[in-house]
Parts: sequence; C-alpha cells; structure tokens
Amino acid sequence: MIAIIILAAGASRRLGKPKQLLVFEGKTLIQNSIDSALSSKIGPVFLVVGSNAQEIIGATNVTGIHVLTNSKWEHGIGSSISVGICALKDHPEIDRAIIVLCDQPYVNTSIIAKLVDASARDKNLIIASQYNGATGCPALFPKRFFQDLIALSGNQGAKRIMMNNKENLHLVDFAKGIIDIDTPQDYNKLIAGK
Repeated sequence: MIAIIILAAGASRRLGKPKQLLVFEGKTLIQNSIDSALSSKIGPVFLVVGSNAQEIIGATNVTGIHVLTNSKWEHGIGSSISVGICALKDHPEIDRAIIVLCDQPYVNTSIIAKLVDASARDKNLIIASQYNGATGCPALFPKRFFQDLIALSGNQGAKRIMMNNKENLHLVDFAKGIIDIDTPQDYNKLIAGK
C-alpha cells in the first residue's frame, strides 16, 4: 500500500501570508493537494501542518485524511518529512510513500498515477519528478528509505537521498512541477497564466 504525505508546515515568510491558502482555479493550494491525493485512491493521506496550523485547518476540508502537526516546523522541511514518515510506523501495510509539496499548484492525480505506475514496475526504486533539468517532488520512496527520510532535519529535503541513490532513481516527466509559489511575484505570474 502507498501513503501520500502532503507537506504544508512552512511559514511562507517570503510571501507574507500562508501560501497554503492561496487560491488558484477556485481552490486553495492545500485543498488542491488534498483533493488530488484523495482522488488518486491509492492509500491513506497524511497532511503535515505547522505554522498557522489552526488557520489553515479551519479553512480546509480535511475529511478522510490524517492531520499531523510538526511542532518543530521552524527547523525546516526535513523535520516535516520526518514527522510524516514517522506516522507510517503505525501502518505496517504501507510499503511506499509519496511526498507532495502543497505549493506546486499543478500537482494532480495524473502525476501521482505516473509515480505509482513507474513504481509498480520496480517497487525498490525511488520515483521522482523531473522538470526543467531538476529532480524533485512529488516523489515516491520505498520503505527501505524510510529511516533515511526520518533522519532528515533542517532545510535538508529528500533530494539528498535521491542524489545519493542515483542507481535506484527513476524519473518521470512533470513539466509544470517547476512552478511553485514562494513569493507574491510567483503567485501573480501563476494567476496571470505566465
């Protein structure tokens, strides 16, 4: 079984307000991630919140998902990944996990399905997205990498694990994955369709 872990704990300092609640095509970014994860129907969905947690949860439909709070969210994305993967210890049937970032507005069931399909061919591989020459999330990790993910800390994300295991890395195309929202300018470009 595959779990989906949505990371939404950051403070959005460069944006000046919670990016999780920015609206694009009629939905908040966080709701889009949740709805895409649930619609994929591949397994349980875990949401990791931290900064502005009450405001974000209050404005979001979290029915049917597990909400996790990262009390150390200020330590960076690594701590959120660790919280999400640690929660899987109570679910021994889960043998793979997909990590999704809530600030990628074009995450949808199609890219999730691509990751799952590639993993079905070899369940031992890390399956990551590639866009504009970069490797990143959404990305699927087999259980054998869970301890490495739990050990992450600070602003160190899962990319280091991908790069340290290139012989076990398979990439799928997700051209629009290059678009993420960190600043007001990013959001304005998104809304303007640029």
